[in-house]
Amino acid sequence: MYDVFMSASMAPKHQTTLSDLCSLLEAKGLSVFYSSRDLTEESSPLENAQMKYQAIGASTMVISYFEEGGANFYIEMGHAHGLKKKLIGLIAPDRDVPSLVMDMDMTLLEIENLSSPQTYI
Repeated sequence: MYDVFMSASMAPKHQTTLSDLCSLLEAKGLSVFYSSRDLTEESSPLENAQMKYQAIGASTMVISYFEEGGANFYIEMGHAHGLKKKLIGLIAPDRDVPSLVMDMDMTLLEIENLSSPQTYI
C-alpha cells in the first residue's frame, strides 16, 4: 500500500527534482512509489508496466507533474481516475492543463518553481 503514486513523463529533465519531492513526502511519513526511482532495469517492460498499475491500485492518491514528453502520465492519470483515486496535478503557470485530463476530478496546484519543492510541502 502506498500513500502516493508519483506520475510524470520519463524525460530526465525533472527526475532529480521529482525524486527530491518524493523524499520530502516520505520525510513527512508518506509512502511514495515513483517509477523512475522504484522500478528496476532487470524487469521487462511488461513487468514494469504491471508493477506501475499495481502501485496505482495500491495508492491512496496520484500526484502528476504535467510536462512535455511522453504519454506515460496521461495513461497513469487515466488509470487512477478510473479507479477513483484522489488526483493532484502539478503545473507550471505558463502551461495549459492538458486536454486529455481536463475533465478529470482533480486538484490542480500551480507550481512556480519545481526545483524548490519544499516550498509546497
